Amino acid sequence: SIHHFRQAVSYYTLLGDKPNMAIGLQSLAFAYDEQKFNVADAIPYARQALEIWKELDDTLQAANMYKYVGLLQGKTSQGTLAKQNITKAIELYRAKHYENGVAVSWHNLAIVNQYQRRYDSAIAYIDMASRYWRGKDSARLFELNNLAIEIHLAVNNVSAAQAAYAENSAIFSDKYFWRDKLTFYSNGASVLSAAGDEKNAAIARKKYDTLYESLKKKGLISY
Repeated sequence: SIHHFRQAVSYYTLLGDKPNMAIGLQSLAFAYDEQKFNVADAIPYARQALEIWKELDDTLQAANMYKYVGLLQGKTSQGTLAKQNITKAIELYRAKHYENGVAVSWHNLAIVNQYQRRYDSAIAYIDMASRYWRGKDSARLFELNNLAIEIHLAVNNVSAAQAAYAENSAIFSDKYFWRDKLTFYSNGASVLSAAGDEKNAAIARKKYDTLYESLKKKGLISY
């Protein structure tokens, strides 16, 4: 996929098609980040895409990339710069009255704070985003609860982790993205084990293993 995305960017460059150049660069960033788990190599492509959207004066696309670049930076110990870029994204989203983008930015800020081990701040952003998505988008809420579980367990707040896990159990759907379901099963095993419920922790681990093996056979994951 990386080879083909690079080819696409080359051809769009020859054509002078800047919007599709930016989309191709974004695709390269996503491939490095989400498939190769190489955040450092993803950042330059994301930054190039951002510069194109800024040149084209596309506010929402630029906001999307400020938000994404910030997330990537937060995963590579550039927390201060990450927060600056995500804050810029929020400013642009609000200028366009696009509150969904603001809520996703809060989610990203929670992740950046998690990497910095600023867990109180991470939970504060999760709570803000959760309040926004609750009743609007259960998949977004599901992701946020997965993150909340990890953070609560990191500070040994088992009861709070259990509450987030209970809500995710109630809203679970097979339609959710496979990576979020894997995280849910993994986190569930950790929560249940921490709460002393080894029987159900074993069930959660079994569900994780079953889904993992299914995805591996389909070629969706290779790790």
